[in-house]
Amino acid sequence: MPQTPSFYKIDKVTEDNIQSKLIETGEVDIIDYKNWKTIQKKSPVYKIPIEYCLYRRDNGRIMTEVLSYNIMSGSLEDQNDDGVQKIISKFLSEKDKEKNKELKSYLKKDGQTDPAIITSDGLLINGNRRKMALESLYQSDPKEEYKYLKVVVLPGSKDPERPTLRDIALLENRLQFQEMGKSDYTAMDKALKIIQNVDSGIPLPELLK
Repeated sequence: MPQTPSFYKIDKVTEDNIQSKLIETGEVDIIDYKNWKTIQKKSPVYKIPIEYCLYRRDNGRIMTEVLSYNIMSGSLEDQNDDGVQKIISKFLSEKDKEKNKELKSYLKKDGQTDPAIITSDGLLINGNRRKMALESLYQSDPKEEYKYLKVVVLPGSKDPERPTLRDIALLENRLQFQEMGKSDYTAMDKALKIIQNVDSGIPLPELLK
């Protein structure tokens, strides 16, 4: 008997709020979601005030830090909580400081060239470090351009292509192997993320494919 897909739970109130904050840029991007890259589906790129994008606890890059925090200090479950967001931001800023310095230098010189990817209620699937870097730049040099993040928005609650948890895991897994100056995942973070995905029902061969 086929399994019912486990959809990512979208907060519909936040989704409506996010929708009202999106600013069209006229740009498009092709992301590796479902079969969109194969069919070359173009997604619109928007600008959104950076505070409407939430750091993601399950970001594979900080799996070690999140697991340690959960064991030693408590849960990071509520990603809408400002305190949780600050903790995740700190994890990101302290991990691979040299790469973070390079990223800030790049953003300062060229701006954001690649859009982040968010769910329709603002959770960052890709772009957590860019948000952290832009916030850091704004604190030292409060330019208007640092207040916004360019994003592609995944399908919303009423869209037949709305994301399942599997879709999000596979999307991050694909993005993990794209270089372009990104901070590397440590071996431990990779292992923990793979275990999490396999426990969620995604076969290991599919993750490695």
